[in-house]
Amino acid sequence: MPLVRIDARSDKSPETLRAISGGVHRALVDAIGIPEDDRFQILTTHPAHELVFDGHYLGVERRDVVFVQITLVRGRDDAKKQDLYRRVVANLESDAGIRPQDVVVTLTENERVDWSVGDGVAQLVTDQGSKR
Repeated sequence: MPLVRIDARSDKSPETLRAISGGVHRALVDAIGIPEDDRFQILTTHPAHELVFDGHYLGVERRDVVFVQITLVRGRDDAKKQDLYRRVVANLESDAGIRPQDVVVTLTENERVDWSVGDGVAQLVTDQGSKR
């Protein structure tokens, strides 16, 4: 059950934000195999001055960064993570018109016991949650 936080400039239209949200989710489904209905996202918009980034770090020319932070259960190999990054960028470019250079993705991994998705229960360590 990934938890996705997306931060973007506040001049993005609701349609663009929906496209960003959908593109990230589709990448998670396609690259790492999460179930289609496993969608938990927080979208936050900011005035441009609240999103601080280096426009040239590591030789990438950034202009209007969209930050994508994904917290998920540990266990995907490096190839799956690389595939996820590629799919997020491709989806955001095709669906929302976001330049690939402007997409920053970070992953934070934890364990199944670190999740409760309601009722104060660690569902991912029960029989029901272990199937996901």
